Amino acid sequence: MRVPVLFFLLACLFIAPLLGADPQDYADSLLASLPGTKGEERFETFHRLSELYQKKDQDMALAFGDSSFAIAKSLERNDLLARSYNTIGKFYHLNGKYLLASKKFQDALEYATIANDEKLVLLATNALGISHLVAGNYDEAFKQFTEVEKSFRASGQEMQLASTLLNIGSLYKIKGEPIKAIECLVEALNIAESLSRQELTLKCLSGLGKIHEAMGQYEEALTYQKRALEIGEEQGYPGLIISCKLNIGQLYQQMEDYGSAEVWLSEALNLAKESDIPILAQTLTHALGKLAWKRNNHWDALQLLEAAEIMAEKLDNISSLLMIVAKDLSGLHQEMGNYPKALAYFRRYHDLMIAQSEELNSSRMQELELAFSLSQREREIEELNKARLLSRYRTMGLLLVISFSIIALLALYQRYRERQRSYAVLDDQHIKIQYQNKILQEQNQEIEEKNLLLAQKTKEIHKQNDALQLVNQELTHFARAASHDLREPLRAIKNYMDLLGSQYERKFDTRAREFLSMASAGAVRMEDLLNDLYQHARVGRSKEDFQLIDLNQMIKEVELDLRMTIEEKGASLIAEENMPVAFGIRTEIRMLLQNLVGNALKFSQPGLAPKVLVSASENSQHWVLEVKDQGIGIAPENQELIFGIFERLNPRDEYEGSGVGLATCQKIVQHHQGVIKVDSKLGFGTTFTVIIPKELGQHR
Repeated sequence: MRVPVLFFLLACLFIAPLLGADPQDYADSLLASLPGTKGEERFETFHRLSELYQKKDQDMALAFGDSSFAIAKSLERNDLLARSYNTIGKFYHLNGKYLLASKKFQDALEYATIANDEKLVLLATNALGISHLVAGNYDEAFKQFTEVEKSFRASGQEMQLASTLLNIGSLYKIKGEPIKAIECLVEALNIAESLSRQELTLKCLSGLGKIHEAMGQYEEALTYQKRALEIGEEQGYPGLIISCKLNIGQLYQQMEDYGSAEVWLSEALNLAKESDIPILAQTLTHALGKLAWKRNNHWDALQLLEAAEIMAEKLDNISSLLMIVAKDLSGLHQEMGNYPKALAYFRRYHDLMIAQSEELNSSRMQELELAFSLSQREREIEELNKARLLSRYRTMGLLLVISFSIIALLALYQRYRERQRSYAVLDDQHIKIQYQNKILQEQNQEIEEKNLLLAQKTKEIHKQNDALQLVNQELTHFARAASHDLREPLRAIKNYMDLLGSQYERKFDTRAREFLSMASAGAVRMEDLLNDLYQHARVGRSKEDFQLIDLNQMIKEVELDLRMTIEEKGASLIAEENMPVAFGIRTEIRMLLQNLVGNALKFSQPGLAPKVLVSASENSQHWVLEVKDQGIGIAPENQELIFGIFERLNPRDEYEGSGVGLATCQKIVQHHQGVIKVDSKLGFGTTFTVIIPKELGQHR
């Protein structure tokens, strides 16, 4: 009756490597942080290390678990004790020690109840139910799962409810109540589909298929298994696909459609070999051998079963598979009349069965001995703590009695001497009061001086604030003047020059036309300069909030803004795929990218189509953005100057621009508390690197 549980564990074994990442880096970082931790933070570090090492180093996992338990005990925190017991219980559960696991889960439940932590209570109850289920204690498992199901249903936690209903349905199937099992799994399936949880949906479909198969309803079972196969193929997990095809092949075999059964089992075997999953390859080879035997193809059956035997011998710690193959080979040789080999295989089956039984009994005995040892140790520790506490109370009581006695004797002596020293005491007190008054006067004088100094400093701060406010107002007026007041007369000059050119150009000589053209170009450059200055002044003064920015989408918007320049120059703007989501002011980040990409397009090699590469990445502390080109480059002695406002390194008639763009870029990066760097070689291109700290996003 534990076969469904075995297949579930096998599925988890092959899916986990595909879904999970190697946690070694995280474990190393936790170990490195241990010396600087204490209290609850130290408990959390040991607790996480215990969970991380459970599947890779059992001794280390248990040692970390004991350390976290000791810290929880010293802190006298019931919730932390519950979590420690739960982690140690999972360790024993993974190692097949279900008795010890159940005991630890029970302890976790008791401490979680005392701590009145509903989440921990549900966690411990569910873990206790799973431990009882795997150990074969179905009544206890049903009791625990029923309690958890009521809580999840009342609190509306649908995902957890569906998982619990799946466990309850498995128990109903084991207890021989298929109708109730189907009701539970159908409800779980509906919830899983509504939440679009494919993995849980697949488990429900497979479970429904197994229940209908046990009821002899093979058509219905086949429908469910094929639906499960579709989900497995959508997810692309070989282990799931192979298991579903194995189930479908066995269903066709029970329906006596041996041809279809052979096709499905053969497809599953080929996929298991391609995916290098030896345990499933052995299971499928064995199943094909039994199918050939069923069809009276004795020689094919013999070859397949012997191949399954060889494959089982190569697998570690799975003697049960070898035992089943030996039993089938004994029966096949007996049917073929080869009685010596039938006897030899039966003896091997018998020896393996005895060895497995002895191993199980030995493991059970060791578990019981360990449980008894731990229980006795806990009892001794509890008695020792009680004895220490009692001794401490006795010592404290004795000290209190002695203290009260001394106090009483001193009080009597004081009252005896009080009358004789009353006047002397009053004089001493008067002197002390005078001395204290003098000290208070000096302290008051010091306080007054400090208050005066503080008031002066406060006044200075107010003056500085007023000055800063005045500067901000002047900057605001400048931005407004650049936006409206200065551009308006400039626009009038430009219009009048256009009128002169259109109406009087024929009356001008060549030199006059040249002067007019130079004046018009100067007006255009002045307008561009004012626009750039306005944008520069606005950086850091926007009311726009910091927000998450998809850099992939931002690059597309910048490419659209610069489309005309890109098309004119025949340029290529290449953006790296899957760039991260950063945190900043959207308009400023867009202006930053426009200026950097625009500069890369502007300062290209003569006669070559510009090629600009934009990439972005992130680590635990920063977002890093790079804009790389193959342009004319920047000489080393000029790389310190390019971020200054109005700084130009090239003649205006060769490369247009106001000299404000890179200064604006630096101001934007500084507003985001980051840095901008340049790496360039004259004639071989330039790379601008922008580094923005993630702490900026965490503190806003």
